[in-house]
Amino acid sequence: MLAARRFSVALSIGATLCLLAHGLACAQQAAIDPQSLLGECTGTWAYKGGTGGWFLTLTRLENAIYYGNVKSTGGQGNVFYDLTGALEGDTFKYTSINGAQHAELKVDGDKMAGTGGGRVVTGVEISCQMKK
Repeated sequence: MLAARRFSVALSIGATLCLLAHGLACAQQAAIDPQSLLGECTGTWAYKGGTGGWFLTLTRLENAIYYGNVKSTGGQGNVFYDLTGALEGDTFKYTSINGAQHAELKVDGDKMAGTGGGRVVTGVEISCQMKK
């Protein structure tokens, strides 16, 4: 009987610790403030040994749609395009206005990282840090 009671107490303590740990993990995964993505995110792109500068500017947010532009340098020269995008969970996804460029970037605090590409090239590694 005493052994069964000790097992029950140990099981209760274990379950409580599990719930506390799960609760802390949920608290650490707080929702991203959509307004926090507005502004400039500067960084780099890399693809098959080539690298360059990458500059995302999000100028406005209307009805959960972001509007802005990207400028990238290096490689074949400078590229500039306007875009629309959306925040889906912790991922910012965008497509250029003409549909030629796209990216999916995971948001982690003031940083974003992921992959992008276009009609011909995919798998371009992108990373940037927000400037406030």
